[in-house]
Amino acid sequence: MAERPTGTVTFLMTDIEASTRRWEEQPEAMRIALMRHDATLREVIEANGGWPFKHTGDGMLAAFAAAQPAIQAAIAAQRLLELPVRMGVCTDEAELCDDDYFGPALNRTARIMAAAHGGQVLVAAATAAIVEAADLGDLGEHRLRDL
Repeated sequence: MAERPTGTVTFLMTDIEASTRRWEEQPEAMRIALMRHDATLREVIEANGGWPFKHTGDGMLAAFAAAQPAIQAAIAAQRLLELPVRMGVCTDEAELCDDDYFGPALNRTARIMAAAHGGQVLVAAATAAIVEAADLGDLGEHRLRDL
């Protein structure tokens, strides 16, 4: 597993779309799908040099030392995941305390992820500006809640 990035960090945050409804309607199928989801995300994140640091029940947070591998991990995961997962990627300064990160970068990443639909990877404009050879489409400006 990669070493914990510090300073300027690129965060990848994921969330399964409509997971509550899925749990209510098909709990056993969701349990199996969630185990596959978690294993796939962990494998792809670690294969791209990321450090998964938090599980949110129906999503995951990971930190990367650079933006390009975070985006590559998100794209690879979307190709493999069976469930509709929305993802957000953002690069900024963050504080590391014990095994967790704190600061506005995480809030921004959460807002970006929340604006996505299942199957989408949304990338902050500042992050998109520092990556090379990523096939990113410009979706225009979007106002994020509280930002």
